[in-house]
This record gives sequence, structure tokens and C-alpha cells, in this order.
Amino acid sequence: MRNNFKRLCIFTIAALFSFSSCIPLRDYVYLQDDDLEKIKIDVAEHKPYRIQSNDNLYIQVISNDDLSIYFNLSSTDRYLNNDAAIEISSYKVDNDGNIDFPHVGTIQVVGLTTKEIQAIISQGISE
Repeated sequence: MRNNFKRLCIFTIAALFSFSSCIPLRDYVYLQDDDLEKIKIDVAEHKPYRIQSNDNLYIQVISNDDLSIYFNLSSTDRYLNNDAAIEISSYKVDNDGNIDFPHVGTIQVVGLTTKEIQAIISQGISE
């Protein structure tokens, strides 16, 4: 008797599961193309970073000859994670927004992107 009751319970549960999962696909609202048009996804617009006062700029000049060593600051300390190494191996933007770069001179960099600074330095070195 008890064995029959177990079978009846298992059959009833299996029947409930099989009938409850027979919902037509068109009734699934979240998968339909019509609803995709209603969903608006806000994607943040990527804006390049603009240089600010007190930023540290790591600038490396690469050339085919040995002249690039005059532009590159100490490369051995660059990979250390302390304040002294950062100050030694980078160009610090002063409160007026300038950096002093060899051969080019003082460059106003506040508000510029790294690509804009790269173009200014490249032009200054090539002159």
C-alpha cells in the first residue's frame, strides 16, 4: 500500500511539472522582439582623461638613435610603488598646469588629453 502511495505521489508531481512547463514561447514576455524596442540601455559615453594640476605624467621618447635618453627620466625607479619613485620618474604638472620638458620647454598641459600632449611633444622634438 505504501509503495503505491509513493508511486502515485511521484506520478502526480511529474504530471504537475510537465503540464506547468507547457507555456507557449509567445507568452514569455521577456524574450520577445517587441519588448526589446522598449528597453533603453544607457551606456556611459567614453571621454578621454583630461590632465589636471598635480598629475604625474610618465613620458617615454623612443627613437632609433641614442638621443632618446635625454628625454626619458630614470627608468629603473619607475616600477617602484612609492612616492619618491613616482616623483623621480615622472613629469609633475605644476599648479599653473605646466610641465618642463627637455628641448621643448614649458608646455601647458592642463585640460589636454594624452594624445594631444603626445602631438605637442613630437612636434617640439622634431623642430
